[in-house]
Amino acid sequence: SVWLSRMPWSRLARAASSELLLALPLGRRAAALLAARSGARVLELALPFGPADTADFVRALGAATDRVERAERFIDAELARVMPPLEWVVSHCMLGRRVAFFGAPDLLGGFLRFATELGMEVVALGSAARAPVWLDQDALAGPTLLLDACRPAVQALFADERRHFVQHH
Repeated sequence: SVWLSRMPWSRLARAASSELLLALPLGRRAAALLAARSGARVLELALPFGPADTADFVRALGAATDRVERAERFIDAELARVMPPLEWVVSHCMLGRRVAFFGAPDLLGGFLRFATELGMEVVALGSAARAPVWLDQDALAGPTLLLDACRPAVQALFADERRHFVQHH
């Protein structure tokens, strides 16, 4: 499970009395086990990667807690605070750039969406882990996960399919 609040670990025990558990991809099994014991509802969410994913994350949380209007106000306030300083960076450093990303499987879809939001062209995505069943393969259908020229070298490097995957579209 993932504990992001910077609170002492002893506070984690309070999760057992929660009515709602947020389950991020790497914590879904733990959330399901805790929910089975406690009776809590589980809200499965993707990792928020970038402004659009973060807004979707907050909206889902708002809907699950009957605080939709509060969630929208929070999203609007945060975007108003964060986006203006990023406009120059995006237009001068990111727009039109070709990028590749190699990372954890649960970050691939979020990175693709984030990079696309910023006007970048994603030419390759890759991961050194087996694609989990919850990874949205449809979200990855656009870019080539590994460039054809690199595929043999990467496959040789990650030949143990029990630990790694190489996928090509």
